[in-house]
Amino acid sequence: MVKPSFELATARVFKKLALTNDSANNSLGRLLEPVPGWNDLLVPALSLAPVLTEITRFLASFQSGTWGLSGSGPTFWLDRPQPEAVTYLTRLHPDWWVRETSLV
Repeated sequence: MVKPSFELATARVFKKLALTNDSANNSLGRLLEPVPGWNDLLVPALSLAPVLTEITRFLASFQSGTWGLSGSGPTFWLDRPQPEAVTYLTRLHPDWWVRETSLV
């Protein structure tokens, strides 16, 4: 898991998503059709905190599994990370929370 040293307010991320609850004309779109590893809050989170793009590029460069944004951000997860990815990111950003974890 990778969490930068700043917070990202959930309300701001959802506001950027611009969902509506008008049943005749809703904008739920892909929320109704989940894609493994995809989080519809990623695009709004990136627009609010462009530095998160650095994390997405990093995770893609060490791609050894599926990765994504956890919730509304700014924490990311990577399935089956390569050990050197954790070491590299910890050295590059010592103020970020970077941890190898396991799901049980």
